[in-house]
Amino acid sequence: MVTESSEAPGVGKWQAWRKRLTALKTPIVIVAAVGTVAGGLAGWYNAYRAVRTASDTVESPSPPSSVQPIPAGGLFAILVLPLDNQTGDPAKDYIAAGLTSALTNDLARIQGAVVAPPMAAAALRERKLSIQALGAATGAQFVLQGAVQSAGERLRINAHLLDARSGAPLWSHVFEGTTGDLFALQDEVTTRIRAAVGPTMALREAAEAEKRPQSKAVADLTLRAIAYRLQPPTLERLQQMEQLSRQALAIEPDNVAAMEMLASSLLLQVTNFRPQAGFDNETELRMLAEMAAVARRILTRSPMNANACVWLAFDAMVPRPNGGRQPVAAREWAQRAVANDPNNYRVRNNVALIYRDLGEFDLARANAERSLALPRFGDGPQGTWLLLASVSVLRGRFDDAIPLIAKARSADPEAWDTYWLLVLVHGMQEDEQQARAAGAELLRRVPAFRISKALDTSLQFAWPGKEIEYREYIARGVRAAKLAGLPD
Repeated sequence: MVTESSEAPGVGKWQAWRKRLTALKTPIVIVAAVGTVAGGLAGWYNAYRAVRTASDTVESPSPPSSVQPIPAGGLFAILVLPLDNQTGDPAKDYIAAGLTSALTNDLARIQGAVVAPPMAAAALRERKLSIQALGAATGAQFVLQGAVQSAGERLRINAHLLDARSGAPLWSHVFEGTTGDLFALQDEVTTRIRAAVGPTMALREAAEAEKRPQSKAVADLTLRAIAYRLQPPTLERLQQMEQLSRQALAIEPDNVAAMEMLASSLLLQVTNFRPQAGFDNETELRMLAEMAAVARRILTRSPMNANACVWLAFDAMVPRPNGGRQPVAAREWAQRAVANDPNNYRVRNNVALIYRDLGEFDLARANAERSLALPRFGDGPQGTWLLLASVSVLRGRFDDAIPLIAKARSADPEAWDTYWLLVLVHGMQEDEQQARAAGAELLRRVPAFRISKALDTSLQFAWPGKEIEYREYIARGVRAAKLAGLPD
């Protein structure tokens, strides 16, 4: 599945924060990066009880008049309160301070998020405001708070995301590690919190968008598109994403979040739902050309955007009437995407797809396995299991492919591509009975399926430097599909 950073705040803006408590908007990309909302239910009641206790025992004075609200314009505004050092050792203040700073910077990479820098949040915390008062004072919809505890060399980090309007807990998690592995623990904490907090905020605000008047039309349209992106993909949802994104861009042509939703919807319709959509070649090329144009526009606004790099890598893989593919450019864009956002599971998954289609199977497997190890949201791992299974099929390692296909099928029994891979596995092994059974299931799900839509029988996509191997694979695939009774 295809998915999705900008520079850190400048010194001048940080100095401005010392003079006035004004929030800083830092554009980034929702990752699409692209994990599941991690551990939100475990410890939910304890988080809620802790918040209610704090809010019941701390008086909530009126917000000081000197506090200025976070500027409007973002999709979500979040206040990151400094983590409490509850280790009992003041010498460990640096751990809490470092994590707070890293979390602030990492959450600021979520496209459309407005995040207050640590100094502003610290000044507000000293005023002992309740969660609701913090929200009223700053305009934040969300507050992230937490604490660092220790027992010897062991560290425990608690993090809680709260709705600033009601004080209700939305997500919580406990992380554990050692002081000897502090940097690795910090990387895990920031990566997993961003992966959980991003979709939590998006889905909450998308629900709120349905209730708001049209005065915030662009933000509401974009949030609704993002909500579709966070659900398991279907052709209908992708077409809804496309429609909502186009409506938002008609009002605000340079909105990066809306551009991302449009580019993602166009590519996914062509790559993931080709048999169902029934696009002709001209339509597919037009959609991919628009995707690439949108990706280039994104990079002018957000130069570190990993998703735009992924989309341009896919664009470089498309053969066109006036020229072939550009494998060198595809590799360069893939490398740039990983460098910009190495802990985005969707970026890793999509880069693995690029390497697979370049015939670089070791790099494809390495990136797919890294994707599986990263936190996810919006979709499960079945797409990555199928990607790994397809790499095994391409290598003729059918015994490795079958358990991966089985895992993906158990997660989503109606997905058509699991049965397509089974057709290839059984057909290439000349097991006609099994191949025909898989083919029948495939046609039940996609009656318009055609072999030429799933296999490149035109031989335009040959692996660079491995053209003979590619032609042999396509020939075996066509024979397997015909053995399964699939139409040409």
